[in-house]
Amino acid sequence: MIGVVCLFTAWVAGGFYYVDVYGSAVKPAIKASDAKWVHSIVMETKEHVFLFLPLLALLTTSLIAKFGEGLIENKTASKTIVLLAGLIFLLGFSIAGMGAIIASGYRFALEAALL
Repeated sequence: MIGVVCLFTAWVAGGFYYVDVYGSAVKPAIKASDAKWVHSIVMETKEHVFLFLPLLALLTTSLIAKFGEGLIENKTASKTIVLLAGLIFLLGFSIAGMGAIIASGYRFALEAALL
């Protein structure tokens, strides 16, 4: 449950950052540079994955609550939950990687503007 709350908190904080900072300062700089693909591909992918991630976490938490102690006996449910948790983990790391690519694209745009 703590993970779900943290993901929804990140959802709200990320949305605020996107509207307040990224959309007004970072996005225009990237789109004006030779690295415009960073926004067109990487950021768009990150946005959609990010919107979907808390819902996956909520689904996983709901399944854990539904099956409770029965998870030990129900191998199908336990495998499903492990796969969902693994997917959430991998998507979280992919979001971090995409963030690094976006930050690099922004630095590239700033350096290009200074030249």
